[in-house]
Amino acid sequence: MTLATGSDRPRGFSLLELLVVIALIALAGGLVAINAKSILEGLGEEPPERIFLAALREARFQAAFRQEKTRLLFNDEDQALLLYGESGQLLETYPFSDKELTVSFVQILPARGVNRLSRAEISPIESIFFRHDRSSTPFRVTFDSGTRSFSQRFDPFSDTVLEDSRND
Repeated sequence: MTLATGSDRPRGFSLLELLVVIALIALAGGLVAINAKSILEGLGEEPPERIFLAALREARFQAAFRQEKTRLLFNDEDQALLLYGESGQLLETYPFSDKELTVSFVQILPARGVNRLSRAEISPIESIFFRHDRSSTPFRVTFDSGTRSFSQRFDPFSDTVLEDSRND
């Protein structure tokens, strides 16, 4: 029997076509759900380590771009990280939403003598310097909000976290 369309085949979708459409809808729904979760998480306060990482990257970039030393420090009054150029001009400000937060830096000096197994010395510093080759003072940063405290040690040549006290 021939249908009005001139075809012997009945109209409609095959099972394979329906499965492909359902799979595409599920994939799109999954992507929307994942992005919605990250957007909702982003509406809250920015964690201090993310703000610090953004400031760290900008400090390295500005040092290389300007071909001069830059300096990153924490200002208690403003509750912000301040990035200065070599001549003292303020380049960027990175405010923290937590008004009880304190950020401190210690310089990590290499172990002395032949015995490399001895612990490296640490010395408190006010700011971190970045050179035009994008290297920095070897340092550890400590975030203390009164209720929680943690520290991170960074590689002096990259933005890589070498140690995180939350993982110990």
